Amino acid sequence: MRKSLKNRIATSRLALPVAALYAIIIGLLGGFIQHQQYWLQFAGFVLTTILLMQLNNICVLIRIYSRMVSCIFILLTCCASFLLFSLTGWAVTFLYVLCYLFLFTSYQEENAVGKIFYGFAALGIASFGYVHLLYYIPLFWILMKTNLMSWSVRTWGASLLGFLTPYWFASCWLLYQDKVEVFAQHFLPLADFSKSFDLSLLSIGQLSYLILLLIIWLISSFHFICQIFNDSIRTRMYYALFIWVAVLTGLFIFIQPQHYNMLIRIMTVNIAPLAAHYVTLSTHKHDDIFCYVMTVLILLLTGYNLWTI
Repeated sequence: MRKSLKNRIATSRLALPVAALYAIIIGLLGGFIQHQQYWLQFAGFVLTTILLMQLNNICVLIRIYSRMVSCIFILLTCCASFLLFSLTGWAVTFLYVLCYLFLFTSYQEENAVGKIFYGFAALGIASFGYVHLLYYIPLFWILMKTNLMSWSVRTWGASLLGFLTPYWFASCWLLYQDKVEVFAQHFLPLADFSKSFDLSLLSIGQLSYLILLLIIWLISSFHFICQIFNDSIRTRMYYALFIWVAVLTGLFIFIQPQHYNMLIRIMTVNIAPLAAHYVTLSTHKHDDIFCYVMTVLILLLTGYNLWTI
């Protein structure tokens, strides 16, 4: 098999340390020295990256040794440097990846009530920071049936119980504090569609990053579909899930662009493994050229977003 510079970088053990050093440099340029309160956000970035690495290791997302899932996530996140400074955003992203870790390990286990419970409990806690994650619950139920094959009456009940458990604890506390009206205020944004399809809400940097992700998603998904029989059935199911969640998240962004900063994080989490699979396993010369062009564009957009912070 032809092995280009791109493939050698993708399978190198130095790839992740170099990507981590790059993230530190971008963080410092973004103002983490001047504003020490942002160190907690950077810790959230680090923990999410480590969790994605664990997802790759446990679920074998790439059939050969590669740390590209974490490296691509670092590269894309640094590109959208305006995402680095939200503590709530990193808490939601970390819990979302944690949900994936539990759900993916329940593959073909119709009695995996514990894993499903913890996965949806993580999603429930994350919804405290971003209530629109409620929209993902029916989607995850469908994917449990079609992709993860872990759907049963018991796991469905476990998912409901898992998601509602954080709210049960929160409701007890709010009742004790006599602040029940906070619940209504929390769920009200679900019915707010006043700014639908208003892409003028997005800055040039935000819109450019969205277009970049869509291009990467399109090329990576096409490559995966063309090479689908080289991977195990389990891996195919995982990547089909990534593709569908990325598609629907992209649609959510167009429908409600006011939620861009949260939704683009979810989109990045789903596109990073697809891009990593493409970078690591593609072998044609035109794939090499595309990856080099995308790398240059990512670096240019990173510089632009850092400049406009």
